Amino acid sequence: MAIIPNWVVVVVLLLLTFPPPSHSETEDVRLPLLQFMKFLSRGRTIPLPNFGWNETSHPCSWTGVTCDSESRIVAIFLQGLGLSGHLETRGLCSAQLSLRVLVLTNNSLVGPLQPEIANCANLTHLFLGGNRLQGPVPGSLPLLTKLRRLVIADNSFDGALPRGMWGKMSGLVEFRADNNRIGGEIPGDLAMPNLLGRMAWFDVSNNRLVGQIPSGFANFSASSFAGNPRLCGPPLSVACSPAPAASPAPGPSNHGN
Repeated sequence: MAIIPNWVVVVVLLLLTFPPPSHSETEDVRLPLLQFMKFLSRGRTIPLPNFGWNETSHPCSWTGVTCDSESRIVAIFLQGLGLSGHLETRGLCSAQLSLRVLVLTNNSLVGPLQPEIANCANLTHLFLGGNRLQGPVPGSLPLLTKLRRLVIADNSFDGALPRGMWGKMSGLVEFRADNNRIGGEIPGDLAMPNLLGRMAWFDVSNNRLVGQIPSGFANFSASSFAGNPRLCGPPLSVACSPAPAASPAPGPSNHGN
């Protein structure tokens, strides 16, 4: 079960303020948020007192919503609420939000992670661990170039990790995708020096990854790659099989003239 470290909440609380509700939030923001919650909760009412998330109260007063001093929504914390619907990001990420933190950990969300998550371009923290999300990790995810912490662990993601764009996430300090069904090889651009130089926590253990681990990960813990029987190379103790020797090219044929 994925756990949100206490320091994440502390950092957000130190950076953000909680102003009284104002009327600056327009329906263009309120309605996409309500639609977002409708999909998350499958249309069910969350049985919490003063939960909010309705058409009459200000979004900054809703449970789990954090606003800055200008009443812009910058963080949504909805972890451990038993939400069992879909993560609908089309409306959420097209709304006029300044969303930097999205935490949906330890619910029972199902379905895919939509490519439109990349439209939440200001995200710095994305925590989706401990759900039942499935399907491939969208190729648009590395377009979130401001991300510092990305946790998709403890789900049912499959397919291969996207390639060719991870180097744009040079500020990433945490990437956790353990306990999924992700296959294919580890993208080489995940091991770029400008990315690994900051990475404090990397974990892709217990998946279906194959092939040789990129050399940039040699100094990481073997536990970050354990549980992938077809992975090889440092830091694992499993040596990779040498590539088969190339067959000699056939010589010129000796046909008589």
